[in-house]
Amino acid sequence: YFLIHSLIILHTLTRPPETQSDPTITMSSSSDEKEIHDFLIKLSPEDSSSLDDLLASSTGSTELFTSLTPLLFQSDQCTIAQSILTSILQKKPSLLSIASSCIHGHMIKLSPEDAFVVPTPLLQIIVKQLSQNGANIATKATEALQHLCDIRPPLLVNVLSLLLPIPDDSTVMIRYYTLILQIVPHIHNIHIGDMNMDTLSLWKPFIDGVGDENDPLLQMSLLEILEVSNRDDLLRDWKELDPVLYNMVGVNVKVKTSMDTDMDVDMNMNDESNNIIIIDVNGPLHPFCAGAALRILAKRHINTPSPDTFVQILQSFSEKMSGEVEKIGFLDGISTYCQEKDGHLKSILGCERLLEEWLNLRRGQTKLKVVIINTVAKVISSAQIDTDTDTDELCMRLYESIGTVNDVGSMNHTTTEMIMEYAKSQIVEMRFGAYELLRAFAAHTKRGAHVLMRYGGFFEFLCNRSLEDVKEGKELKYDLVKAVWDSDVRGLLASDIVTVLEQVIEDGPYYVVKDVRDVALE
Repeated sequence: YFLIHSLIILHTLTRPPETQSDPTITMSSSSDEKEIHDFLIKLSPEDSSSLDDLLASSTGSTELFTSLTPLLFQSDQCTIAQSILTSILQKKPSLLSIASSCIHGHMIKLSPEDAFVVPTPLLQIIVKQLSQNGANIATKATEALQHLCDIRPPLLVNVLSLLLPIPDDSTVMIRYYTLILQIVPHIHNIHIGDMNMDTLSLWKPFIDGVGDENDPLLQMSLLEILEVSNRDDLLRDWKELDPVLYNMVGVNVKVKTSMDTDMDVDMNMNDESNNIIIIDVNGPLHPFCAGAALRILAKRHINTPSPDTFVQILQSFSEKMSGEVEKIGFLDGISTYCQEKDGHLKSILGCERLLEEWLNLRRGQTKLKVVIINTVAKVISSAQIDTDTDTDELCMRLYESIGTVNDVGSMNHTTTEMIMEYAKSQIVEMRFGAYELLRAFAAHTKRGAHVLMRYGGFFEFLCNRSLEDVKEGKELKYDLVKAVWDSDVRGLLASDIVTVLEQVIEDGPYYVVKDVRDVALE
């Protein structure tokens, strides 16, 4: 009784003043109190003597919020349930974390087939949690809103509207855009059913933040969430970012206007597909964001008709880069650019200076060598072995160029000799990178497995299960064995070799060779 009475009083006291003074509302207040009374009977543990006692206990408050949460999504109970939730949080803001956890736990279990409602006031409560000091609460709110938009697409426009205007606080801005980049279907005008939203006001703070040279930490953070969001589909349509990104990689540009039609510019430096005129490539690299900007520009340029522009950007970048971070940005940028389009890889293979910067394993620390090997593996893995002969030949040339650039002998085995040394390295990361490159070469080129099986000692290496003792390494090496097994080289192997390979496949990645020892007795 005391619990129910306390909540009724709390609910009444926390009504807006204008609502309490409305005669119509006052006349029906007894009906409201009865409704709250009946409602709270369902939620109240029998042993709770007062609201304060209940809310003072984490167990009691969790029980209350667990019971209250499902009712927030029921059409006939949501209004009063939300009113009580708001009243409790106004009385004890410290309970927001528990309430958020209960609401989040319920929301992520909802499915498209479930019957539920999400009133705008409830969405407002969840959106406000993105501004909380506690990162855990904000993370739960992000996950909940993303899930809601996935299973109820019409909620998207409502959620985006509640996120506007984007706050100036950099921490909260990052949280907002982390969510936005996961839920928007595309960059420009968003249409959901009969609803339409112009996204200009949505993206302007983002573009301004990326271009704010007075706040490099904000620039870095925004570019990072742009990369980790894995929304390449958005990047390829986002031309408005280009001027800022070009500037970060030392390229001076101007946005093309109608006055530039007859402008005397070098067409090789003219990025017509992006409506950008490149003035020169002599600017300095951004001290913190150049690598990230180059990676993003590489994705932006994947579908451009001519590779000339980006090749010049890569050449300029390679001449000005210094330090490991920029080097890794260069490696990621050039490998990203070479994926998906043969013309891009072909243009890079034709540039000796870029190949030297990309594939040189003679200098640099182990980390850089691993990155180089992994980037080559990614480019080869992106090839479709059964579709295009030109693609296959380009991937073969890329693989063989590792040996050529690093001057480790002659003939077709030069690259394989080097990578096999790495596959036997004591450094775990080097072995893993070597396994992945050899697997990509065997699986994604028509002659890759043939080249490897002709290399002396490669077959014995495949079958030796005692060389690798790390779980992930065993899995990667097993994938290499399967790549060779699945290739057409199997039909050319002797029957005894096929039998041994088949046994390795059957044994699985975690097979352990039994150590059989003779015991000498006196």
